[in-house]
Amino acid sequence: MGYLSPKGYGVVRYNGKAPRVHRLAYHFLVGPLPHIRMLQLDHRCRNRVCCNPTHLELVTGRENLMRGATHAAVNAAKTHCHRGHPLEGENLYRYADGHRACRACMRDAGRRHDHKRHGYLGNAPNAQKTHCPRGHAYEGENLYVASNGKRYCRVCTRAAGRRHDAKRRAAGGHR
Repeated sequence: MGYLSPKGYGVVRYNGKAPRVHRLAYHFLVGPLPHIRMLQLDHRCRNRVCCNPTHLELVTGRENLMRGATHAAVNAAKTHCHRGHPLEGENLYRYADGHRACRACMRDAGRRHDHKRHGYLGNAPNAQKTHCPRGHAYEGENLYVASNGKRYCRVCTRAAGRRHDAKRRAAGGHR
């Protein structure tokens, strides 16, 4: 008497063990399964309960995955990203682990990140502003431009430094 495993494969009792039916059928009707762990029996009919040996084929694990309705198979079959850009040529980026990405979408995501984090799109922060948030003008001696192109108000920077020093002195941690 047999039963279905939780994953949907047929299972029977044989010699005190519970092998899957398709493996047992292949063993008796085609030949013993090789002891190579890289090979798997693929149900070409895509029906896990089926034990017809003409529907079974020894394949690698990757090939078995790509034949099924798995996430890997669906993604490997994609020719365009979800925004419609082609996944080929200069627009294709391959990570070290082999998965693919769209360069145009990566570039757009970087711009959105810059805009969200810094409030600009491709320009240096504060480039369009003439005054700091506290109203001091970005000009002459009051302007400090950092190596990354960001502009700072010297009056506000000095005041922040003084506040920081005072806080450390009050906590007893200043030299």
